[in-house]
Amino acid sequence: MPHAYFVKLGEGGKWEEESLRRGILRLGYDPVPISLMNAAKWSSIAKILQKLHSSPGATARDLNALKWLCAKDEAVWITFSASKLWWCRLDQGPVHEDGAARFRRTLDGWRCTDRNGHDLLLADIPGGLTKTQGFRGTACNVKERDTLHRLL
Repeated sequence: MPHAYFVKLGEGGKWEEESLRRGILRLGYDPVPISLMNAAKWSSIAKILQKLHSSPGATARDLNALKWLCAKDEAVWITFSASKLWWCRLDQGPVHEDGAARFRRTLDGWRCTDRNGHDLLLADIPGGLTKTQGFRGTACNVKERDTLHRLL
């Protein structure tokens, strides 16, 4: 299975409903110019993030999240909303922005069903995977990739 990442769709889930409905992944990071994101200027982005964070760990966490969010790969992205696991893949296009925040388009929208059309209900998902939703940052690696692969 390709890389898999968990993403929090806005602080307190403020972008969940819109992201799921529109088939986008909102990523925010307003202080970082979108031109640097799309050009993958990671050293310049790191300098901006260093000014925003008091700890090197927070800088590294956000830099990694931005690298994953901007990557043109076949990663699977997951989030949790309305007692379901939702997943998508991102299209190969750039990061966009509108009046609300930066975003990437999904390849085929967000889905909350497996390959057989069954809902991915939180109650039916192993705890090792559901605990990912407790991550406090924007995005993280999904450690239970094999479990996720079996579910999808």
